[in-house]
Amino acid sequence: MTAIEQPVIKNYYDLFDLVRTRPKLYLGNNGLTLTALMAFVIGYKSACFYNGIKIDEGTPPYWHFVNWIPHRLFGESNTLPWDIMEDQFGQSVAFSTFFEILDEFRSLQPCLLASIQPSSKHQLTGKVLIHQGNPEDGWPRYVPSNITIVGYPNLPVCFISYEYADLRPYETVYSSLKTALEFVNIDINIEISEWKFTEMGNDRIIMES
Repeated sequence: MTAIEQPVIKNYYDLFDLVRTRPKLYLGNNGLTLTALMAFVIGYKSACFYNGIKIDEGTPPYWHFVNWIPHRLFGESNTLPWDIMEDQFGQSVAFSTFFEILDEFRSLQPCLLASIQPSSKHQLTGKVLIHQGNPEDGWPRYVPSNITIVGYPNLPVCFISYEYADLRPYETVYSSLKTALEFVNIDINIEISEWKFTEMGNDRIIMES
């Protein structure tokens, strides 16, 4: 008997590609909806977590896609856009639209907008306590060694990455480059003039001013 070749799932996109080939097999005959698809993804992610299996974000990062898609479709920020898509398009159209937009996003590359390597003069203000622990609970926080802000063409949404030498990065999303810079300034007192902007970043600054 020939062994059945098992699909290799390395990241979220591999998982979506697998479901797309035989959706009824994985979601059921009556389950071709975004609700069923996301329930399947959450279940798979949970199974991986409890079995010590890492599923990669993929390229571009899947979490970027989750925050990018509501801006792409509705011009607004909503980290759980699936219900909105089903309300707006209906279940069947929302399901097919999801895969169309997923393919569009996978063809993109995140573009660096701005970056900075904080120096010894940059200290945490204590006004932001949402990453790397809360000092009131005895969890130290550190100034990141590098901060980058990336975006995608034709959409204002921006993704901030705080990078550390010995810690996992802290990442968050804002609706524009201006609000992303304001967040970092509140957190670490980094002025706009201190950032190194790319050409695309300069264009966005001018557009958002």
